[in-house]
Amino acid sequence: MVKKLMAGLALMAVVGVTWGTAHATIVGVGSRVALNSQGIIMENYGFEDFTGSDFYAPGNPWTAHSVTYNNGNNLIIGPASGYAPLTNVMCNDYWTPNTGTINGTHNMFAFDVSGIQTNSVKLTVETNLNTLILDSLTVLDAATGMSFFGFTATGSGEYFTAFRLDGLNGGAPVIDNVTLGSLGTAAVPEPSTLLLVGAGLGVIGFLRRRK
Repeated sequence: MVKKLMAGLALMAVVGVTWGTAHATIVGVGSRVALNSQGIIMENYGFEDFTGSDFYAPGNPWTAHSVTYNNGNNLIIGPASGYAPLTNVMCNDYWTPNTGTINGTHNMFAFDVSGIQTNSVKLTVETNLNTLILDSLTVLDAATGMSFFGFTATGSGEYFTAFRLDGLNGGAPVIDNVTLGSLGTAAVPEPSTLLLVGAGLGVIGFLRRRK
């Protein structure tokens, strides 16, 4: 059953401001450091392979690093353009919405968001089990910085499937550093492996004492 939450969050105009929200099993994460500590990052894509042009149209739909961008006209805007984002960013050439389908079964998702000629967006994040809607979010101008939004899907078998950004006052929401991952920690060595390592260290110590 799809559940929806409408929430208004005002973000301070500071890059990396901490924020958080939760709805059902979709949980907001306040920073990249916090997100990275919760699992293994599989993808972190910033559109930086497009160089030498102010604007680049990769096609529509366009798939890169496990995300299919479904804008009416996908457009990557570079720092040398008249809009002067700090890095390459993805947007819709028709301004809004900015949408994508997430491929695979990733239960960690994040990206950096800012606006061109807008500082207010509506963000929709979907999993195979739930939908989270955050309305009237304040974001930075693309020429000054980005606002981080990160989420984990904590339900049994839950994973992210899509996102959508709508500009609320006529401009274009843009994204960068699209991140996907899996909750959990690095694999713990098997007891037998630890015993072998311990035995090896013991032999080294014994040989050193004989010298």
